[in-house]
Formats: sequence, structure tokens, C-alpha cells
Amino acid sequence: MGNNTLNNQYILYSINVEDAQAVANEIIDRDLTDSEIKKVEARLGDYLPNWFDLLEMAIDDVVEE
Repeated sequence: MGNNTLNNQYILYSINVEDAQAVANEIIDRDLTDSEIKKVEARLGDYLPNWFDLLEMAIDDVVEE
């Protein structure tokens, strides 16, 4: 099954508060409040394809058959 040396708990991608604040400052010209950050966190999954489709697209881009 290939060369698997990464720990199964290795995080492939993450978005942190700094990322959210940078985007907020660019689009609304201010930091988000703590309350707004929690609301954004709750909505992130609504704007992404499900994780299976997301991984499938990325795998298709990098794996040669």
C-alpha cells in the first residue's frame, strides 16, 4: 500500500482564527468578534463539499494511474 510513514493523526489541512481574521480584514475591514468567529466556525462545513468529495478531488489531482 505504498510508503506510509505519516502518523494517522497527522492533520492534512486546518483553518485557524488568524486565517479568519485576515479574510475578515480584507473583506469587511475589521476583526471578527469572538461570537462571530464561533458562528463562522459553525458554518464552515456548509460551504465545503463533503470531506469524501474534497479528498477524492485532491487525490485525483495528484495520483497517476
